[in-house]
Amino acid sequence: MKKEITATSAMLLCALAAPAQSNVKSNGSDDVMQLAAYFLPYLCLLLVVILFVRIYLIQKLQRLQDESYQKLKDRIKDVDWKVTSLGQPNESSFGNFDNNAAIKHLKNQIADIYVQLRALKPSPISQQIEGSVIISSEPQSVTSAPVNQPQPHQEAPPAEEVFYLSTPNSEGSFNVSSAQPNYRPGASIYWFKKTAPNKAIFKIDEREASIKLALQYSDRNIDPVCDSANAYHMSAKKVRTPLGNEGIAELLDDKWIVTKKAKIYYEQ
Repeated sequence: MKKEITATSAMLLCALAAPAQSNVKSNGSDDVMQLAAYFLPYLCLLLVVILFVRIYLIQKLQRLQDESYQKLKDRIKDVDWKVTSLGQPNESSFGNFDNNAAIKHLKNQIADIYVQLRALKPSPISQQIEGSVIISSEPQSVTSAPVNQPQPHQEAPPAEEVFYLSTPNSEGSFNVSSAQPNYRPGASIYWFKKTAPNKAIFKIDEREASIKLALQYSDRNIDPVCDSANAYHMSAKKVRTPLGNEGIAELLDDKWIVTKKAKIYYEQ
């Protein structure tokens, strides 16, 4: 809508500039004003052409971005299906070894695709071009004398959003649908805190129930989203995440994708 108003305003400006050209010539104003009035309609026409070209480029770029985004999501489904099929039990130990190597390679592909998806959504180029078109159409405000106005009441910053999640997915992500606003003993393993609308830090919750649940199957509950600074041992009773070593996750569609693993220490 803003683009249509911008183009219409420019066309009206051209229409108003034409009479100004003839008036200036007939009144015999100085040469500078006559020259400005003569070229003003052509400048307005050029502005209209530039606006339409930018609108066309924005729409074309958006279509290409949407197509690329859909192709990447289709690739994720295809690779995920391959991981599932390779994860089926195999009687041959040699075959299991080959499957594990293939699964690891496919998981790396999924991680790379998620990185590409984050780069495509949203498109900073599209926002930059569209923003430049909208800004150029805004009328210049008239500067007025400063007026002493009462300062608005400053509200307290919103409380930090904390939520809890359980077992991560094997490729290093968490399902948004599993998030719980309150801690649930026997189910909650990871503590999350949002640092932005689509970004959060996380760590293994320090409660005994969470640590005990995480250590039961450390290969599934810990390894996909955490890196240990020391070797895991069966006698470990605690999992500590030092301050500043929390993991980082970004929200993409219906998953929290881990972009940085948490660094943990196993302790007795």
